[in-house]
Amino acid sequence: MRNFLSRRSAIAAGLGLSASLAAPTVAQAAPKKHSDHRSGQPESNSDAAYPDAYTPENAAMLLIDHQVGTMSWTHSHDIEEVKKAALNLAKIATATEMPLVLTSSMEGNIQGPLLPELEEIAPQAFADRIKRAGIVNAMHDENFANAVRATGRKRIIIAGITTEVCVVFPVLQLLGEGYDVQVVTDASASFTKIGDDAALRRMEQAGAAISSTAQVVSELAVDWTTPRGQALAALLGLA
Repeated sequence: MRNFLSRRSAIAAGLGLSASLAAPTVAQAAPKKHSDHRSGQPESNSDAAYPDAYTPENAAMLLIDHQVGTMSWTHSHDIEEVKKAALNLAKIATATEMPLVLTSSMEGNIQGPLLPELEEIAPQAFADRIKRAGIVNAMHDENFANAVRATGRKRIIIAGITTEVCVVFPVLQLLGEGYDVQVVTDASASFTKIGDDAALRRMEQAGAAISSTAQVVSELAVDWTTPRGQALAALLGLA
């Protein structure tokens, strides 16, 4: 536990986060009561720029199958950029205390292990990763579904490999279960650009928001002049 806390502090320091942001008090860390925006009752959040904003206090991050082998299969995006974006999402989640759930599929086969950098960035989430035995829709894996529900969050930020196989189906299920979902397209990739576009259209038509790492960072920052905003700006290379 001590090693985990020291690593988390190191990440926070690397992002320029203050001690109060990296290790919030119980009051700060407690999730705010969620109200479904579809009911017309906005969620109370003094840090949010608008009622439906995703924040570290109301959202969870899911990263699916960012594995050495699976990433090598994709051709829809520059894979080094996808890797950079995925690692940045993990850094953001870890440094802001946002719940982070990692999963992999058939690590012992050609899919390979999760990116080793994820273990450095988020050692606890990496250790707790859900190892699926070939289940396509991660939400069909009881352990993964339970981990998602255990976050207590109804807003989900998600990215994975591949968009057209391992992202689209859990997103559709999450939407069907009443979650708000934001798909981070530049931290995801597919076998082909056509397949990636088709998956994004299908998810968007079902109600998912299609986003990017820069949008996620900006939404969480709210105000670039705050300690959190300055730290996230530095992560984007804006400061």
